[in-house]
Formats: sequence, C-alpha cells, structure tokens
Amino acid sequence: MWEERAERARREIAVLAASGLELADLYRAALALVRKSVPFEQACWAGVDPETLVMNSVTNWRPWPVTNEYAVRFAQSEYEGHEPNTFTQLALRPTPVARISDAPGRDVAASVRINDLLRPIGLVHELRGAFTVDQFNMVLFAVVARAKAARTGTAKTRMRDAGGSWVVLQASRLITGDDPGQMVVTVEPATTRQLLTLLLSAYGLTPREQEVCLELMAGSSSAAIAERLFISPYTVHDHLKAIFGKVGVGSRGELVARLSA
Repeated sequence: MWEERAERARREIAVLAASGLELADLYRAALALVRKSVPFEQACWAGVDPETLVMNSVTNWRPWPVTNEYAVRFAQSEYEGHEPNTFTQLALRPTPVARISDAPGRDVAASVRINDLLRPIGLVHELRGAFTVDQFNMVLFAVVARAKAARTGTAKTRMRDAGGSWVVLQASRLITGDDPGQMVVTVEPATTRQLLTLLLSAYGLTPREQEVCLELMAGSSSAAIAERLFISPYTVHDHLKAIFGKVGVGSRGELVARLSA
C-alpha cells in the first residue's frame, strides 16, 4: 500500500514539475500531495543546487515569519555545525529520509535546529527527506507528461548530459500507431541560440526583451530590430535600456561581451 502511495505521489509531482507553475506554487502543490500520504503540521521545502547542495530557495507551509536572526542561525546549524540529518547528509544516503527520533540522543540534545529553532515554535518531531532522483528519468517523465497535456502534443526542455554539455529533450505524440498515447523522445545538442535564451531567462528578461537581445547578438542595428519585430526604434531603445539594467552592463559592446563569455 505504501509503495503504491509513494509511486502515485512521485508521478503526480513529476506532472506538477512539467506544468509550468512558478517555483513557490510548485512547492506548495507538491507539499499538498505529500501531505496526503504523510500528514504534517508544518513543512519547509528547500530547493538546493545539485552540485553544491547549497539551498537556493525555501518555501514554508504554513507560512510563518522568519527573522534574519532565525535565518542566520538555521543556515549556520545546517552548514557549519554538527547537526543530525542535514540535507547534505541525507542526499548522500542510500535512503534519503530520516526521523529526528532515530538520531542518537546526544546529537538531539546538542541540536541547535531542534532545541533553539523548532521547539520554541511548538515543533518537536521532525521528519526530513531529500527528493533525489535520476535526473534524466525525472526530466524524461516530466517532458513526456507535458507533451501529453499540450494541445500541440509536443514539449521540450533543456538539461545537462553526463559530460556537462547542454542538450534538448523533445517529446512528441506519434501521429500514426495503434496507441494514441505513444510518444517519441529525441535528444539533441542544444544550439547556441537555445543556450542564449536560457541565459537570458536567468537574467529575468521578458520574451520581447529576449527577442530584441537575440537580434542584437546577431548584429542587427536598432532600425533593423524595429523593422523585424514590427516595433518603433523608440521602443527598441526602451527595451535595450531595460536589458542593460537587468544584465548589469552599460553598452551594446558590454552586453555582447557578457553574454558571449
């Protein structure tokens, strides 16, 4: 029964991951799914960099006010101290799940996280889990789920391969065949334009700003960009000003140098 629940939760989370939700909304939706199988009073979902295992986002459910002092002490306990069941420890274990009640008593007694941070707000029992997956399989399941849900029957995403190079996975519904749910997945090296688009998204550029930037990177003048995108030169100027601000440069030359580095 538990294995069936776990497998269902994994599949539902994979579908959520491919649904286009904002990160905070994704965390909340995933926590709601987990809560169906493992009831809890309070939860904290932390995203981590897969290479360094350093937290880069945190979502609390239910929300509670976290002061700067609290955040500093939590970070120190997680990365500087000798806390039981840190996320780094869990990620390296064969079974990345642990209850604080299973930790040695001396470790619990010395825990800053448990005694100074959680107990004062009424939290005594703690279950921690690291959602570690075969990255390729998770991305594969997610892009297939996205393609099945898409009206076009196609979806794609980018990821790094085992050698660290960027590749593009594309899932498409087969037009012919007995099973309308059959999908074909292709894996191809990412083009320079696809990688640049990824970088521009990381800088927070809007879709239109990305179009302007890609034209600029191709060597187009402001007049040519305006003509190709059916906007006025003044609008191009406004977009460039916004792009420079987001990327942190002051000229076209600096922008090209920054994005080509």
